[in-house]
Amino acid sequence: MRRTRSERIRLGVVFVAIFVFFALVAARLAHLQIFLGPRYSRIVERQSSGRVQIPAERGIIYDRHGTVVARNVIRHALYAYPRTRRELKEVAEYLDARFGYKPGTARRKFKLDVRRFRYIRRRVSDSLARRFMAEVPPGLYLRDETAREYPYGTVGRQVLGFTSIDNQGLSGFEFAFDSLLSGSPGYADIRRDAFRNTYRVKEQALVKPVKGTSVVLTIDWRLQQIVEQELRQAVEKYNAVSGKAVFLDCHTGDILAIAHYDPDEPDPEHPAKLRAVTDQFEPGSVLKPLA
Repeated sequence: MRRTRSERIRLGVVFVAIFVFFALVAARLAHLQIFLGPRYSRIVERQSSGRVQIPAERGIIYDRHGTVVARNVIRHALYAYPRTRRELKEVAEYLDARFGYKPGTARRKFKLDVRRFRYIRRRVSDSLARRFMAEVPPGLYLRDETAREYPYGTVGRQVLGFTSIDNQGLSGFEFAFDSLLSGSPGYADIRRDAFRNTYRVKEQALVKPVKGTSVVLTIDWRLQQIVEQELRQAVEKYNAVSGKAVFLDCHTGDILAIAHYDPDEPDPEHPAKLRAVTDQFEPGSVLKPLA
């Protein structure tokens, strides 16, 4: 069947239109893939992946004889990560009942929401962690984390200081040498879906954490214990406001023991400063024999 001239013109126009359409599509794809490909690849990688920090183990602190006076121990942390509305409801109800809150308090207090990470309690003891493991509903989990421990309690704490719940030095030696003790954190890779929900975390670190440097003090911890005990007894015996003591090795200048005692110190386990170093001291009559 022979087509008329007008039919051939219409078919030609349709063919050209289809050809031009697919040519434009091919050109656009080439532009996106070849010229804009690296740019969009970076955008996709930034949106679909990320990193989580892996804390480094803090360095150990020793006295002059190698006695460990500050070390790391494993503690547990209870956190919430409900994946559904049902899990969110069960988690909130469990926390309200477990901690004696009024209904709805836990959700507001901990800002619970679906697919949101929230700490509930940190530095959980082993016995309490076992109870949590036996009874918590889906959406509540336990994880191990490193905590700082001082084997000698408050002895020498004015020298050592203390760390935050995230193992950052806040006072004393822990603060002054925090950059040395803290080390360098590592990183692990995570993947996210289109709704920014994390769905995969690599167990193997992309960048391994570097342990903090351990240090040795000039303090003799046996002498430190004696000095603190005698200082406390002297302050109480003579009804003094407070007392300070510094013991030096006269041959080397090493500080063997240093402490202060104040009966009204609010929190001996978290001392703000070492008064034997920071406070002014009036020698008074000690220098009269020299005159």
